[in-house]
Amino acid sequence: MIKRTSQDIRRLNRFEVLRHVYAGPGAMSRQDLAAATGLSFATVANLAAELLEASVLLEAGREDSSGGRPRTRLAVNAERGALIGVDIAETSVHAELFDLTLAVRHSVEQSTTSWS
Repeated sequence: MIKRTSQDIRRLNRFEVLRHVYAGPGAMSRQDLAAATGLSFATVANLAAELLEASVLLEAGREDSSGGRPRTRLAVNAERGALIGVDIAETSVHAELFDLTLAVRHSVEQSTTSWS
C-alpha cells in the first residue's frame, strides 16, 4: 500500500480540479467542480483560491444560481503558459504554438526537401 502525505493528497486534489476545468464544457463554478470531483466545496474553494492566486485559473464571469449568490465561473488562464507541438514527417516539419486553452497561437510548416 502506498503511503501518501497530506501534500501528496493536496497535489492530487489540485490536479483533479485542474483536470475538470480543462476537460469540462468550459468555465465551471466551484459548486460544479465539487460535484464533478467528489471533493467538498470547502476543499475546492481552497484549491481554487490557490490556483487563482498563482494565475493558473481566472474568474470568467458569473452565473445565476437557483438561490443565494450568483456563482463565479472559473476558467484556465490561457496566458499563463504555452505548449508546442512538432510533427516531423518525411517531407516536412510542422510546428504549432498553443496557449493553455489549446488554442493555436502560431503555426509554421517547412518542407524538408529544400534541406538537401
